[in-house]
Amino acid sequence: VPDFFIVIIADIEKGIEMRMYVALEDLRRAAQDQGFGEEYARRVIAEQPIGHKIIIGDKAGSHLETYDLSWGEFLTKQIVYRINFKYAQSAFPPDPDTVKQLTEIAAEAVQGYDFNDFNALQLRDLNTGTLNTIRRETLKTFEITPPRLPGKLHHLKFEINPPEEQQENAESISRIP
Repeated sequence: VPDFFIVIIADIEKGIEMRMYVALEDLRRAAQDQGFGEEYARRVIAEQPIGHKIIIGDKAGSHLETYDLSWGEFLTKQIVYRINFKYAQSAFPPDPDTVKQLTEIAAEAVQGYDFNDFNALQLRDLNTGTLNTIRRETLKTFEITPPRLPGKLHHLKFEINPPEEQQENAESISRIP
């Protein structure tokens, strides 16, 4: 049984295709666990559509390269997908500390799967050329902070006591032989 499957949807008349990468264990869990839906949406990697002349008229999909997707490659795609989502689509703004934000995103992806066949993750700042190395142990134990929703949280305490009339009726009913 494969760990992953890739869905490719193509318009062979216009030469455009889109790819989705899905871990089989995620699909199985989503089918059984209704509470997993939001996380499942984060885990399905949907790449942006691409266009190329070789797609036009390719009914057999001969332009496609087939290979076994590794866990390392899948998690790399997962991290990149989550980073793109956070910085381009999320309603919650990213943390001003970029390294902390990227570490949190990588930790979310790594903690979601039982994959330990790596020592560290390296982040390269393309503007400065600096390299940040984050050890596997750091990613596995990193505490993820849920986003804060706007507004205030109010706690309401309800004290429910039956009305006196109902109490009297209940007492008289309990006395009936």
